[in-house]
Amino acid sequence: MFRRGSCGSCVWLRDLGQNPCCERAGRGASGPAWLVSPVLGPSQRRQRLEERSSSIHNPSLSAPEHHSPQAAAWPSRPPSHSLRSPADSPGAMLLSSAVALVGATVVAAQGVADANLYGTWSSKSNKTLTGPGFYNPTNDSMLEPALPGISYSFTSDGFWEEALYRAIANPTSPHCPKGIMQWQHGTFEKTSDGKLLLTPFEDGRQLLSDPCKYDTGIYTKYTQNETFKQYLIETDKYHNVKKLTLYQFDGTPVIPLYLAYTPAEMLPTSSLTTGSKATSTSKSSSKIKRADEVFTPLKRRMLGQKPDHIDADRWWWFGLGMTAVGSILYFCF
Repeated sequence: MFRRGSCGSCVWLRDLGQNPCCERAGRGASGPAWLVSPVLGPSQRRQRLEERSSSIHNPSLSAPEHHSPQAAAWPSRPPSHSLRSPADSPGAMLLSSAVALVGATVVAAQGVADANLYGTWSSKSNKTLTGPGFYNPTNDSMLEPALPGISYSFTSDGFWEEALYRAIANPTSPHCPKGIMQWQHGTFEKTSDGKLLLTPFEDGRQLLSDPCKYDTGIYTKYTQNETFKQYLIETDKYHNVKKLTLYQFDGTPVIPLYLAYTPAEMLPTSSLTTGSKATSTSKSSSKIKRADEVFTPLKRRMLGQKPDHIDADRWWWFGLGMTAVGSILYFCF
């Protein structure tokens, strides 16, 4: 197994030799062209065997079969890019950042309004408020507030409710004003351009009162989408409370609303269809009288109708007559 030549003790190996003298000795041997290298020490031999064992178990790190004698005996470290994950490349990182940015923009555009909008807002009278005090879903009835007004409620998870009690003037017959009550609720969304889109459930209610035309109120289902071009929340300088101004789709402002409750006072944020007795599923343009229940007209004093005029002359003559009668009775008796 060993051959001793002019170069000293050499061991026959299949590896490339690093000693030119031993290479010359190997060329003189018979049989295959064995290349020899100097005899290694115990520690160096153990290290060489460990390296050889690792190359056998990992063929991808083994040296190619044909290479020049000047090549290294062991393969160099694999290129760094072969160990890098595709997600670590600059292009992939930029793409991930762009996708995250677009996703955040979409969420912001489709999200609900800011936290300052949450709560129950009411007009200055503060008598018309959303919740069970305006509409009772148990017996499907509307409760008349003490004064006309408007109220909106908004929640942080995208629900809203509306309560409206309004007087309608009658220019042709001023002594016959009308009154209307409307209630509906649903979901809302704030768009990227600041609009508020209010989508109602199909369980709203409307009560119309026209005392000079009908003896009873007209009770119908009511569903009407609402769009506000923008809204403004500020602190009222006089009352020192938050004030909400809603602008209709054409930019016309609604009467100012003031924060009444936080969190909002609302009915359940789901479709209230159980126990419904309304006879119509049409829009607000439909006015169908309910036949199974009688609704009295709304209070005229709440609709802006003035009480009957008191004739002062009549009371003056009445007082004069009573004085005369008293004087006659005094002198006679």
